[in-house]
Parts: sequence; C-alpha cells; structure tokens
Amino acid sequence: MEISGNAFVSGLNAVQSGSARVAQAGSEIARNTVEARSAQAEQMVELTRGKLEAQSGA
Repeated sequence: MEISGNAFVSGLNAVQSGSARVAQAGSEIARNTVEARSAQAEQMVELTRGKLEAQSGA
C-alpha cells in the first residue's frame, strides 16, 4: 500500500499541529498562569482538541 506524498504531509502536519496545541495547553496548565476556572476549562478543551487533532492525523 502506497501513501501519496500529499497525504503523508497532510497527516504529518495534523500530528504536529495537534502536538503543539497539546504542549501549549499543558504548559499553561502546569505553569498555573490560568487566571480563572473558566480559563482553565478552556485550556483543558484545547488540550483535548490537540489530542484529537494529532490522533486524526496519525
């Protein structure tokens, strides 16, 4: 089974984008710079969004 170059690059970009989103959200949560609970909840949503984005590109 061959994967076209475009499909591979697209999948790789999705994984990288999702990983970056997870890293950013996790970093903000760990640094505890999130001011309010709603902001922390928003970061948790971003963390999950990044995870799903990375998984969809895999």
